[in-house]
Amino acid sequence: MIPQFPDFKQLEFSDKDELETFAAGFSPYSDFEFASLWAWNVQENMELSLLRKNLVVRFTDYVTGAFFYTFLGKTELNDTAEELIALSEKKGYGSVLHLIPEEAITGLDTDRFDITESRDHFDYLYEVEQHVTYGGGKLKSRRNFLNGFLKTYPHYGAVPLDLSDELTRREVLELCRRWEENKGFPIPNEQRALSRFLDVAHFFTYSAVGITIDSTLVGFCTTVLLRDGRANALFEKVDIRYHGIHALLRHEVAKNLIRARYTHLNYEQDLGILSLRQSKTAFNPTGFLKKYSVSRKRTDAFASQTQLPAEFD
Repeated sequence: MIPQFPDFKQLEFSDKDELETFAAGFSPYSDFEFASLWAWNVQENMELSLLRKNLVVRFTDYVTGAFFYTFLGKTELNDTAEELIALSEKKGYGSVLHLIPEEAITGLDTDRFDITESRDHFDYLYEVEQHVTYGGGKLKSRRNFLNGFLKTYPHYGAVPLDLSDELTRREVLELCRRWEENKGFPIPNEQRALSRFLDVAHFFTYSAVGITIDSTLVGFCTTVLLRDGRANALFEKVDIRYHGIHALLRHEVAKNLIRARYTHLNYEQDLGILSLRQSKTAFNPTGFLKKYSVSRKRTDAFASQTQLPAEFD
């Protein structure tokens, strides 16, 4: 059971049901979905608490590993933010809360807090149907990539992946390693996060699609199936040597989800990585789940006291 603030507990797999029940009352922000929380707890030091009926997480930054606090909830938000900022300062984590979902900032007093969009952490939302057909002008380039792949590799395979199978797990991890090697911008700890998810995937309702060419895995996507026709794409990797494979993989994932009657897919955030942003944008997102950073609003007196000397202006 998650303790009441100021007590915290380390994230454990036994928290799954409680966290999933709590998150079900909100939009499916990727950071608060249990599968993602568990996978990215690579240092095993995330902590949980309940403050004024809001879920508080001591998070670690996906890239730097630095600690920060975030929260999800709807009650007494001003006092919640104030207490967490005070705790963050006391712990030496800084005076800013991060990854605050839009649903949790709507009740914050803008006279008390500075609220800043965190564009690098917006979740990308897509209507699954549009990736089946790639219809319309905005998806013309994806349609062309798909058609080019189909002409070049007409005998490709699209197969369901059993993530409890040891050979499949090794193939998935090896493809992730090859992707990082070929792309040249590995995301710190991503292979470890993927491995953590593979260890527990059988506890989730998931869909995993693999693309094969000559019996070799060249693309995969693991998707956690949530509620209300929504799903969350946790990990996706392709062998970029096969031109058009990204469009093909998204196409096959969409067909699979449509068959299972899922209509919307969250492809998570781009972390400010330019190539990821360009790729996610090219697939024509239909919306975003926005997140914000929150800090105390500085008073005029404080601002004047901390103004930089003229030579640094």
